[in-house]
Amino acid sequence: MSNSFNDTNEIGFGNLKVKSNILFLLVIVLSSLSLFFFLIPIEYIFYGILLLILVITLYLKPHYSFYLVILTIPLLKRFRDFPISFTINEIAIAICVLIMIASILFRHKVNLRTSLDKYLIVLLILFFAAGITSESETGVLAAFKFTEAILVYYMTVYFIRTKQVKIAAILKCLILTTLAQALFGFIQSMAGTSFTFHDNLYYSSRGILGYFNIGSSLVWHGRGTMLHFNSLGYFLSLVFLCFLPIYYYVLKNKTLGKIILGILLLGILTTYSRGSLIVISVGGLIFLSQIMKNKVKFAIIAVISILIMISVSIYLSNTNYVMTVNPRENIWNTVWTSITSCPRYLWLGAGLNSYKLVVWPYFYRIDKPVFSHDFYLLCIQEMGIIGTIIFISFFIYVFFSTWKKFRNSSGYFKVLNFSLLLVMVEFFINGIFDHSYVLPAFKIVLFLIIGIIYAKEKTYYVKST
Repeated sequence: MSNSFNDTNEIGFGNLKVKSNILFLLVIVLSSLSLFFFLIPIEYIFYGILLLILVITLYLKPHYSFYLVILTIPLLKRFRDFPISFTINEIAIAICVLIMIASILFRHKVNLRTSLDKYLIVLLILFFAAGITSESETGVLAAFKFTEAILVYYMTVYFIRTKQVKIAAILKCLILTTLAQALFGFIQSMAGTSFTFHDNLYYSSRGILGYFNIGSSLVWHGRGTMLHFNSLGYFLSLVFLCFLPIYYYVLKNKTLGKIILGILLLGILTTYSRGSLIVISVGGLIFLSQIMKNKVKFAIIAVISILIMISVSIYLSNTNYVMTVNPRENIWNTVWTSITSCPRYLWLGAGLNSYKLVVWPYFYRIDKPVFSHDFYLLCIQEMGIIGTIIFISFFIYVFFSTWKKFRNSSGYFKVLNFSLLLVMVEFFINGIFDHSYVLPAFKIVLFLIIGIIYAKEKTYYVKST
């Protein structure tokens, strides 16, 4: 009895001692936290706790960071209160890269090789060479912005090959992001306000229906969060064309598909971007050429469509709908004058981000300097004829490679290649009338879609572990 009694006492006193130590530690921790809270503003602590929760969540669910990258693509506003300006999307990419690296090291090991690797290395060397040798001090920063698109390409490959995300989920996220922009742009156009504290909407006489005596020709241009109506118009047209094959071949709920296409089209129309209308018209005809088995019927539809477009163009040729403040020909001639001012600029370019320094002084014949409104011309200005041939050759290669895969594949993979094919059509046509693909957001969404295709290459995908 006495032995058991003594054992019980020893155990009880032992627990009491442990509890006393824990209580002592808690007092120290709470005292330290009290001092911590006193020295640091409570809002910083709150943000820190939220950031910690976010980091833990993203580490446990790495694919959430990838979705965050897609959702923030259209957020083009740059924060310039720091030595280096950045967008929310660039922050999301940085977070996703860190999460992906941690995941590769400790959780999911995978083979990231694709058949485009060697081409991408060449492009990176090209961009950094053009950045380092640029007339502008910010040339290297532009090279890093191109690197963001390459990172998104490999993120796409990584998350698909590790099966953390499905291709359908990526496309849904992209479509939802675009639908939000289309609706926001439509509301902006109807309300005549950007709903932000910076920059008003562009107001012009591009209301095409007004020239047919249906409503007013004066309209507000919706732009979403993309800061310029052309950017939103081309972004919506890109996703519109990407979604067409998915709607036709894959989507079972055709009513839902028509609603999505309708919202995207409404968003495009209320940007009043003329180039976007040309893009979806050409892309739409190419789409019909592949899905219509009756080629005679397609030829009739194509001829009628082209005649209508030509007739409308002729009717509007002398109206403000066609006339612009700065005619494209004047802009292009001015940019070309700068390019041909010396052999270096012509063949090697003046470097990335050099447009303002090198080209703007030549705009003495125009009220104010403007950008090139031609992607190819801007590429020549920055990288010269040699660099531009290398750069554009990559996309020509992707186009013909995609065409070959589309013709020789079947099922879902065929549909995805068809989507990429139409996206590449948008890329090439866009470059003639605008310079949207200079923006990191457009390169990112383009390489995202390319990454979806190349993530499924059997040569490398089967070797993933």
